[in-house]
Amino acid sequence: MKITNKLCLSVASALLFFGLCTYPAVSLNASQTTVKSQSTTSSTEAVSLKAPYFTVTPGYKSAQITWKAVTGANKYKLFCSDGRSVKFKKAGTYTFNQLNEGQTYTFTVKAFAPNAKTVSRKLSATIPVTISQNVTGLSVYASNSRLNLKWNTLYNASGYSVYKKKGSRYTLLANTTRSTYQTSITSGASSITFMVKPYTTINGKNYTSSTGATVSCTPNTLLSPLKTIRTMTYFCKTTKKVSLYRSWTSKKVVKTLSSGVTVDLIGRNTKYKRSEILYKGKTYYLTTGSLRAFKCNYTTSKYSTAQKLAYVKKYSSKTSYLIWVSHYTQEVSIFQGRKNNWKLIKSFPCASGNYNTRSPHGTFRIGQKENGWYYVNTYEEYITHYCGRNSFHTRVHRYPSGSSQNHHKFPIASTVYADATIGKPASNGCVRLMDSDAYYIWKYMPANTTVISY
Repeated sequence: MKITNKLCLSVASALLFFGLCTYPAVSLNASQTTVKSQSTTSSTEAVSLKAPYFTVTPGYKSAQITWKAVTGANKYKLFCSDGRSVKFKKAGTYTFNQLNEGQTYTFTVKAFAPNAKTVSRKLSATIPVTISQNVTGLSVYASNSRLNLKWNTLYNASGYSVYKKKGSRYTLLANTTRSTYQTSITSGASSITFMVKPYTTINGKNYTSSTGATVSCTPNTLLSPLKTIRTMTYFCKTTKKVSLYRSWTSKKVVKTLSSGVTVDLIGRNTKYKRSEILYKGKTYYLTTGSLRAFKCNYTTSKYSTAQKLAYVKKYSSKTSYLIWVSHYTQEVSIFQGRKNNWKLIKSFPCASGNYNTRSPHGTFRIGQKENGWYYVNTYEEYITHYCGRNSFHTRVHRYPSGSSQNHHKFPIASTVYADATIGKPASNGCVRLMDSDAYYIWKYMPANTTVISY
C-alpha cells in the first residue's frame, strides 16, 4: 500500500497535537523517515590520591601490616622487601610470615584508582629475636624475712620475667631489668619453685623466651624460725603522687608512684611520720597519710611450734603465762613458763581487726574483766581487756527468745550469731574468739599476763 507524503505529515501532526509523540524528534522528507537519538559523553576527571597511612607490628618471625582506606582508591597492593606482594580491593590487615629474626624489612603499601597516579608509602621494621640463651646461675637465699633470687646477666636480654609455681602452672610475679628479685616469705610454706625467663623488648612489647631456669627452696630451711615470723600487712592504694625512700630517715627519692598504685603496707613510724611498704618485691618508705587500705594480707597457714617458741622466747610476763596474738595467721597462742623457757599449752583461731579497724600492735597486759557487753540487738561475753577497750571476747551473738539487753542471765550462751566470722580479720579492733576459747582466757589468765599483739 502506498502512503503519500501528505498523509504522513497529517498523521504526525495529529500525534503531536494529542501529546503522544514527544521524543525523539521525527524529520520526514519525500523519500525516507529518519530517527535521531541524543547521546551523552562522560568525561572522567583525574583523581588525586593521598599516600596510604599504615603501621607495621613485628611479631614472631612475622610482621602485621594494617592500612587505612584512601579516598578514591579502588585497590591496594602490599610489598615486602623480600620480593613478596599481595593485592586487596579495600583497606585491612595482612601478615607477612616466615620472616627472619633480627632482619630489617621494608614494607610498601600502594593505592590505585582509575585515571589517577599511583601513590605509595614505605616503612621499615626489624623482626624481634627469640632469645636462645637461657638464664644461668639462678639461686635463692634468705635475708630480713625475704627470699632473694639472683642469676647471671644475659647480654642480649632486655629484662627478665620472674614466675612462681602454683599447682601445675607458673604465675608471673614481676618483670625486672635487674638480675635479682626479692619477695616476701609465706609462713609455713613448703617447697616453693621459681622460674626466671629472659625477654627482649621491641617497640614497647616484651617477647619472652619459651624456656627458663628454675630453682626450688623451703623457706624454713633457709631462715631460722624467728626470722620467718611476720605481721599482717594491708593492701593499699596511693591516694596521690608519692615519693619513695630507702629508709625511715632518707631524704633521697628513689622512685615516684602516681595515684591509685597498689602497695603492701607493713607498718608505720609515728616519730618519722613514714610508712613502710612492699612494692614489687622491694621495701620502701613513704610519707604517712598517702595510702588508703582496702584489704588485709593474712594467711590461713599456721606457725609451727618451733616458730612460736622462737618468737616468744625473749618476752617476759609478770605471771607464769604469756599470750601471743598473731594477726598474720589469725591465731592466739598461750604459753606457760618464764622468759627463755616458755612452753606452748594452747592455740586457737581468732578474728582480729579488719583493714579499716585495725587491732593495736605492741606488748600489753591483761587488765579488767567483764561478763559481757550487751547492746540492743547483739551482745558479746567473757570480756578480757588488754589495751584500753581492746579485748578478747566471744563472737557477736543475737539474743535468744526470752532474753534482751535488759533481761538476761549470764552467760546467755546463745547459738545464734550476728557475725560468726573466725579465722580472718573481721572485728572492730578487738580479738574475737570461739565461746570456749574466750571463756578460757577470761577464766584462767590472771591479770598482768603479758599479751603480745603482732
